[in-house]
Amino acid sequence: MKALLRPFLMGAVLVVFLAGAASAEIPGIVWDWAPESYGWEPGYANHMSQAGATLTIVGKVDRFFDPFLDLDPVATEYTFIFRDLVSLGSIDLGGIIITNYAGGYYEMYKDPSNNADFGTNPPSAVSPATFVDGTLVLTGELSNFFVQMFQGPGGWSGTYTVDVELTGPVGGEIYDRTGPCSGTSGGGWSDEAPIIPLGYTVQVDGHMNIDECHGTGTENATWGSVKTLFR
Repeated sequence: MKALLRPFLMGAVLVVFLAGAASAEIPGIVWDWAPESYGWEPGYANHMSQAGATLTIVGKVDRFFDPFLDLDPVATEYTFIFRDLVSLGSIDLGGIIITNYAGGYYEMYKDPSNNADFGTNPPSAVSPATFVDGTLVLTGELSNFFVQMFQGPGGWSGTYTVDVELTGPVGGEIYDRTGPCSGTSGGGWSDEAPIIPLGYTVQVDGHMNIDECHGTGTENATWGSVKTLFR
């Protein structure tokens, strides 16, 4: 009986394993946004962030990559916000300034009204309000938000990186296609860009990268480990 059941059980487990693996394979950059994304935090001056200040960043996705190529960010706005990032204070290392931020959340909204407006002097009547007035399609928890600023011949510029854990919402257009995944966001960081709207402190040119999607133990198993179940 065990010999008769073995092919059937192996086939059943293989179907589940492959189905789980297919849903989890979303590595790489999945969307990005042009330099038209800006952030603000109180007390920011001379490239230095004050400990305890809260950083907020808003923007619009301008391009999706596989497996989201069917989404059109021109016809329908996909806006986002990084919020509740608490500065641990900047450190000047002489020509390099580093800043760490604690906590924070990432949210994306789908909005066919195409009404996102940076305005001036946020928070205001339009920002962040017009970036969070659509349908919530993705949420994530942030950690290890890190900024490096460098002094070069053309002035100060830098980069940022942050770890992202996608958490919901169930029913959200983006989350239902990713599930609980881990990733990173990163890109360019400039507080001297000539087109930063009045009242904002930084221009952010970034992307979202999915590194790993978390399924059940079966989904994360290797084919070798599946075979050992039937020996």
